[in-house]
Amino acid sequence: MALDKLEVMRAFCRIVETGNFKNASEDLNIATTTLSGQIQSLENHLGIKLLHRTTRRVSPTADGLQYYQRILPLLDEIEEINQEIQQQDNLSGLLKVEMPSPVADHLIVPNLPSFLQKYPNLRLEIGSSERVVDLVNEGVDCAIRGGVITDESLVAKVIGQMPFCLCTTPDYLSHHTPITTAEDLEQHCYLAFKFAATGKLAKVYVDQSVREHVKDGILFHKTPDQTYNNAQTYYRALLAGLGVGYAPKAVVEPYLASGELVEILKDYPLQAMPMSFVYPYSRYTPKRVKIFQEWVEDLVKQNPIWQKVLEI
Repeated sequence: MALDKLEVMRAFCRIVETGNFKNASEDLNIATTTLSGQIQSLENHLGIKLLHRTTRRVSPTADGLQYYQRILPLLDEIEEINQEIQQQDNLSGLLKVEMPSPVADHLIVPNLPSFLQKYPNLRLEIGSSERVVDLVNEGVDCAIRGGVITDESLVAKVIGQMPFCLCTTPDYLSHHTPITTAEDLEQHCYLAFKFAATGKLAKVYVDQSVREHVKDGILFHKTPDQTYNNAQTYYRALLAGLGVGYAPKAVVEPYLASGELVEILKDYPLQAMPMSFVYPYSRYTPKRVKIFQEWVEDLVKQNPIWQKVLEI
């Protein structure tokens, strides 16, 4: 095969990750026709069909997916070896990361300048949403993920927590009956959040310390009066005084401080969500992932609101 095998293998991986030749060719800065010809040569060399091609999308065949999963960690290892031998102080290349939007907006992105100042040659692609991303099939290097991690194909380390609180506006409270117990919530407008990807409502659990005082450990048992599937819109609904809801403390902290929002039922603290740093399990972990994980862990240690509470 009269071409650089490693470069073509990298190009194949990028096609799988982007889902089409056009995006991959733009990322790699080569012509689409050249890229298509290289992949055809790779398929001829291997004697297998790697990709299903349609006018709208390209997807890997069963053999292609297996090939992608086998060669991706090897290519990462080769890249890392080259960097280490060259004794580069700064990392380079692309790091794709996914995380919940509150983590991105209130922890990671505000502190990125210091990280990029240290690693100016590293390119970042950051996705932020409430969707659980398939890291392998979507070509994502690592993620910060909330909740309990059950996927055995991922390496996971709990690095912190996301605390929540129940809140509303002073104006809403002034026009409705007082809220002093969990039972009082049944008489109030319940603002709920629904995960767009699954259609499931996010449940409001109280902390283990007060679980016995609340039925099933859940604050709201009534049907939601309003439901939102976009986090930013949901927070706007809270700020508009449309009802009672819950939000990460990191998100509402400025509004609590300014008095625009009021935390209610402080005697019923909400359960914090554990946060983990995760990445696909493989024989070799790229250095850029390790460096980013170390930076995130140090960042959490510097921001008390995100630190996990040690169990005594």
